[in-house]
Amino acid sequence: MGDIIDTIVTSYYFRIFAIIYGFYELIDTLKNTLRESNSSFQRSVIGILASLGSIILGIVVIYLKIVGEL
Repeated sequence: MGDIIDTIVTSYYFRIFAIIYGFYELIDTLKNTLRESNSSFQRSVIGILASLGSIILGIVVIYLKIVGEL
C-alpha cells in the first residue's frame, strides 16, 4: 500500500496537477480576497501560502525526478 501511495505522490501527472491547481488557487485567492467572513485577511494569507507551497513542492519533486535522486 505504501508503494502505491509513493508512486502516486511522486508521479509527474500528480505533480503537474499540483502545480496547475496551485496556480488556480493563487489566482482565485488574489481575485477574491474579501470574502464573507470575519477573518478575510487570514483566509487569503492561508490560501496564498497553500498555493505557493503546492507550486514549490511540485517543482522540487519534478526536478528531483529529472536529476534522478527520487
